[in-house]
Amino acid sequence: MNFMESPSSPPPTADQDPSPEASVQSATRARRTRVSANDDSSNFQIDPEHHARPLSSLPFSTRARNILVANLVKTLGDLHNTPVSRIRDAHNCGFKSASEIFRVLSPYFAKDAILKTSRSDASAHKPLSVPEAVRDWPLKQLPISLRLDHVLTRLKMEKLGDLHGMDLSVLRATPDCGVRTAAEIRELLGRIQRGEFGKSREAAGMSPCLYLVTRIDDYVDRLSEPRREILCRRLGATDAPWTLMRIGEKIKLTRERVRQIVNLLAGEALRFGGPPMVATLNEMADELLAKVMPLTPALLKERLGPVAAKRRHGLAFYARLIEMISPRMPVWAEGPEPAAHRARESEAILQTLAHWVRVHPAPTPFAAVLTGLREENGFACTSAALLQAIKHAVGFETDFSDPENPTLTGGRRAWRRWGSGQESDDEAPPFPKKDVFA
Repeated sequence: MNFMESPSSPPPTADQDPSPEASVQSATRARRTRVSANDDSSNFQIDPEHHARPLSSLPFSTRARNILVANLVKTLGDLHNTPVSRIRDAHNCGFKSASEIFRVLSPYFAKDAILKTSRSDASAHKPLSVPEAVRDWPLKQLPISLRLDHVLTRLKMEKLGDLHGMDLSVLRATPDCGVRTAAEIRELLGRIQRGEFGKSREAAGMSPCLYLVTRIDDYVDRLSEPRREILCRRLGATDAPWTLMRIGEKIKLTRERVRQIVNLLAGEALRFGGPPMVATLNEMADELLAKVMPLTPALLKERLGPVAAKRRHGLAFYARLIEMISPRMPVWAEGPEPAAHRARESEAILQTLAHWVRVHPAPTPFAAVLTGLREENGFACTSAALLQAIKHAVGFETDFSDPENPTLTGGRRAWRRWGSGQESDDEAPPFPKKDVFA
């Protein structure tokens, strides 16, 4: 059988012309027959307002423009009611050229126009449906692939509601959007309608801490064994956190690749919870910043209550992961971490703080310290900046015996390091006891 012939066409008989020209013509007729049989005979429907728009004003590539000019298209009005198959089957019109033509022309289609960009995709006729309750969800907070993210960015879509009522034919005409990407959108909307992203914290009746810990446990349980091991080892789920080098030596990866995987998993954990988890993180961060207190394992234990003992991982593991996925959250997973090189970033705050604790030597709650700096010293400082400065400061002592009301004390080291240092050691306040951090 000639490779140019249709598989369904009968073999040539003795009275038929077996010449190459006849074979090509037969194959062409068979191809056209198959196209007309499988095509839905849909036509281009251009909005009447754009019929006079010249073809030269549209950003077509040279190949796509030549295809339309060869079909006697000079304005968009010339394309109105033209069969889609006529352009799809034109000479030199492949998949990329057809996709480009549909993508450029999509803003000028009539509102009720339904075009079929793929002969095998009958589901492209059905517009997408997004529940009204989730139309304000940002697309960046949903678990979508990088390719789909690029496709939606190219279409200038930011919220889930932008997909409502959209025809998949427009989406499929976008570059890099194939069958799998379109199927990913349908699967995402199906998951949302099935409630797989979970209820909001208020609907679930959970406290912010319990909701976050529960969502993190659900995410870790769905990870594959190698990825779960990397995340748990790095963030110390059962013991002290492992170094990147140690993890890499165990699983035969470089330390840089381990770091990339951990960051990737942290981003996936945030998108796994979706906008409800992001809202809970912001709510909890606002509360902690308003009260000027960091999130510590001791605070998690107190707020979780009896549930804390039933967690599958250490409380410090949850604190470290929350710190990675929520930069706004003031997290002290290890307690205070004095570091002189990092304290230089907050030098102005620490100098003012050293003078303030010199006048107030008694242990003072963090919130009272912030109020004193603002009112007595007239120093403009945010709660986030103060907590960051205290976390890495050298010479200050903190007490977390009451996780809901941590206190700060200054000593001789704080005054020598951040104060003027002119007073004698006898005039300096007594050095307090060691930190109490549960």
